[in-house]
Amino acid sequence: MSDGAITTFWLDPNNPPKTDWSAVAKLTDDEIHAAALSDPDAQPATAEQLAHARRTLSARLIRKKFGLTQEQFARRFGLRLELVQGWENKSIIPETVRRVVAAA
Repeated sequence: MSDGAITTFWLDPNNPPKTDWSAVAKLTDDEIHAAALSDPDAQPATAEQLAHARRTLSARLIRKKFGLTQEQFARRFGLRLELVQGWENKSIIPETVRRVVAAA
């Protein structure tokens, strides 16, 4: 919310939101950035916020912190179970993680 309030909600892991990934894949980085800037509730982090942020690139650590099985984690975040398994055993590195690592 743009008035400074915080809204919390839980996604139903049995009914994850639908995303048209083919449409997302067609966007350029500039278009993605412009879309993020147009949403007052989802602004990109500032340089100062990023400087203080800790990077957690381990799917396993994130998943265990929330007490989720691989299947629950995959469902909650709309991922294929095989992707989560591959991410955890390091045979698959999601593109967004590659970008974060490259920027570090």
